[in-house]
Amino acid sequence: MRLGIWLLLLSMTVGCANNGEVVPLSGAWDYRDGFDEAWLSETGGSWKQVNLPEHFSRLPEFKNGTGTITVRHTLPAGLANLLTSGQGVAFNSGQISDTSRLYFNSRLVSRLGSEENNTSGHNLQFLQALPFDAVNAKGENHIFVVVRSVGNYRFWMKGPVIEIGPTDAIFHNFSVRVVSGMFLIASYLMIGFYHLLLLVRRREDIYNLYFGIFSTSIALWICMNSDIAQLLSSETVILRRRVDQISLMFVGPAFLMFLESYFNRRHSKIGITWSVLCMAIATLDTVAPFKIMLIGLQTWMASMAVGGPLIVYTIVREVFKKNRDAFFMTAGVVLLIGGAGVDIMIDRGILKGSFISQYTLMLFDAGIAIVLANRYVRVQRQIEFLNQDLENKVNLRTAELQASLTTVQELKKQQDGDYFLTSQLIAPLCKIHANDSDLHISVVVKQKKAFQYKKWFAELGGDLVTSHEIELRGVKYTVIMNADAMGKSMQGAGGALVLGSAVKSIITRTNSAPELKKGSPEQWLKQCYLDLQSLFVSFDGTMIVSLILGLIEKKTGLFIWINAEHPRCALYRNGLASFFKKEHILRKLGVDDESVPFAINSAQLRAEDIVFLGSDGRDDIRLTRDDGESEMNEDEGLFLDLLVKSQGSLDTLVSLLASSGEITDDLTLIRIAYREDAPLYVVDQRQETLFQSLLSQGSDLVANGNMKDARSILERARAIRDDHPALLDSLLSVCRKSKDFEAAKEIVDRYMTLRPANNSLLHVASAIHSKIGNLEHAVDYGERCRMRDPGNIKNTVHLADLYLRLANLERASTLLNLARAIDPGSTHVKNLAEKLAPRIAEDLRGI
Repeated sequence: MRLGIWLLLLSMTVGCANNGEVVPLSGAWDYRDGFDEAWLSETGGSWKQVNLPEHFSRLPEFKNGTGTITVRHTLPAGLANLLTSGQGVAFNSGQISDTSRLYFNSRLVSRLGSEENNTSGHNLQFLQALPFDAVNAKGENHIFVVVRSVGNYRFWMKGPVIEIGPTDAIFHNFSVRVVSGMFLIASYLMIGFYHLLLLVRRREDIYNLYFGIFSTSIALWICMNSDIAQLLSSETVILRRRVDQISLMFVGPAFLMFLESYFNRRHSKIGITWSVLCMAIATLDTVAPFKIMLIGLQTWMASMAVGGPLIVYTIVREVFKKNRDAFFMTAGVVLLIGGAGVDIMIDRGILKGSFISQYTLMLFDAGIAIVLANRYVRVQRQIEFLNQDLENKVNLRTAELQASLTTVQELKKQQDGDYFLTSQLIAPLCKIHANDSDLHISVVVKQKKAFQYKKWFAELGGDLVTSHEIELRGVKYTVIMNADAMGKSMQGAGGALVLGSAVKSIITRTNSAPELKKGSPEQWLKQCYLDLQSLFVSFDGTMIVSLILGLIEKKTGLFIWINAEHPRCALYRNGLASFFKKEHILRKLGVDDESVPFAINSAQLRAEDIVFLGSDGRDDIRLTRDDGESEMNEDEGLFLDLLVKSQGSLDTLVSLLASSGEITDDLTLIRIAYREDAPLYVVDQRQETLFQSLLSQGSDLVANGNMKDARSILERARAIRDDHPALLDSLLSVCRKSKDFEAAKEIVDRYMTLRPANNSLLHVASAIHSKIGNLEHAVDYGERCRMRDPGNIKNTVHLADLYLRLANLERASTLLNLARAIDPGSTHVKNLAEKLAPRIAEDLRGI
């Protein structure tokens, strides 16, 4: 019951958010039979029109329900301007079947299903951000959807929602629909479980069993046919279809059995026969191939010609008997039929709008629950009336108290059931998916709320830990996340569930979309933070999350991360523990405050380094003073002291935390060991002596300004060892002073593979690439440096100058203003302003 109330409040809160300028795309689209890549870039062409949403089998070209159709729609000019300015635009296609592809102009954006191995994407939808670099700034932009069917699944693009708009608004609308669907499903489940629990108490009321099955089956059917199915992968299509059809088989017979047992206390032979038929079809659906399932569905539809009238007859017969409950049920059936009729007209294109039968079905289900509750109340009143004249009032009072206690126990069981369901939803999102010999990850999760549901013991809270692997620019990274959602028990768990689902979606999109793999790790972290922040801000402060989200490159030991007001990372190295220095802290997810600039932290891990991440539980410890009084720990250094005592052992650290006092909050710890068992580096002493001698000679020549001889000697040293930072630093200095920037580029690239966490190297690399005309690479390195070190005035001015050379005056002006904010009196800032002013004036004259 509390889960339903929580979801209701959440959906009301989300509904109050600002949806932005979302443009509905239902209506006229262009279409062609088949697909040709040339259509993506042509300006003319012979296109027909179709009104979406639509069943394509109604079109004359696709009467047999198979084939390939290409539909397109022009991107509104306002949204094209948003993409050009660097703001996110996303597209929601609504449900599509069977396999499909989404193009933006000529760029393939995403796929549902696979045509190569005939994997279906049935009833999934494109919920996709459009790529910035594919927008046509001067001409029209088109969205293309290519849908293919081979006849196994229905051939449609049925919506009901087809829309485009700002990314945060589109994803917000999707979240609202998911939360609404979760509310409906939770309501059906609560009603169903409640009546199943009533059956345990009153086994003679067998109708509670049938009504519980009826309500639970509806919940499963709605889950498989709502936006919640979008959270599942395309590999689950056949499983979803099985669950969808099996749950549908149970609905009709369960309702008929309920009516007959409720009114008659016995079942008709026709009803039993129909129920056995439906159960046989449901059993067959668990293992049968898809074509057999279709035959079973058609058989069920035909059987409704018997089952449907029998349901109506059962109710109408009781109406003529003037049964009050039958009158209420008749009203519910009329409401249900009306909703189904509206949905059929919408599905056939006669009406426009959203399907309402799931809501009328909810009212119908809730109405029957009320009828059952009224019957229970009437029975209780009759019992009270029959016993009101008895002399033994003590026994009556005892019975009433026992009934109240039983109700409380049942409600407690129901609450624990809600808790258990939520914990099971979170469990798949709280897993370690990346672990090997170079990077060993181990975790401890101890939620404060522990409970037992039936035979299972479980925990519930707002802490979340996970790790995944992604690939960016051909390099594999390990994603590490430790988060703590605001609130206790169910509130915190709700935030963890939303966060885990969002992060899993981002990871899946990154690994499946080639364009997302082209960005730098810094860009990926920033976009991930912006997407999550946009999602949680939409909850208007009801969900706030602290987290550390980082990337580790196993080959080089680069560790970059963002910290959103989470306890700081701790490093255990050579028997000592410390926090990383100058860790930049962002606002928590869900806090709408742009005063804190975005910055990424970076560190260079060495072999046998161990990084520890943890939630507030590691510091929120109630200590006992010498005088016996207790106090809350306020020293974050306590964790470092215990970490040193544990010698880097996670189990020992947890034991030390527990023995130091009472842990008052959820506790999660992540231990990340980098090359913990790395082999010792064997040095050839003769070669090392020669190398050190050459390095010393070369460094002296550099100090004396003899660059030619210095370079010759340093190159000899480099032939011995190519992995010594001091050598590469000296060589880089010689090449830059000699203005041999091509050689300097090769050296700085090598240097950065050894010291990828060195922020100043990014600025140097940007400067060198700009000298040889590689402006795009120079901008990339400069932007990465700025995300790590936004206060670097030199890099900010240099980056603005690069954009000026690329004629991107808007970005250059923005960076110039940021540089002024850092150091208004800087000579570099003044020089850049003098260079930029005439260019801006010239641009304005051109306008």
